Amino acid sequence: MYRFLDMPVNMPHFQTMCRFHQTSASSPFTQRRLCTKLTKEGRITLAGDRLIITGADQRSEVVITNAQYDEYLQQYFGIVL
Repeated sequence: MYRFLDMPVNMPHFQTMCRFHQTSASSPFTQRRLCTKLTKEGRITLAGDRLIITGADQRSEVVITNAQYDEYLQQYFGIVL
């Protein structure tokens, strides 16, 4: 299904899809708020109205309010709006 080659690729090769992900109405990244970060244990993600924490073969997902979104954005990502 996939084929990977161990060879260098120049950055312009990725330009078209980067533009799509950043600007297209069809891109999942332009449809909702999204912030995600890799951790030593797994990943922390704020996606829309959900906080998702994965790691050590476990996954928790909780629905959050707008106020909680801002709190978690600061707590987990150091971002203050």
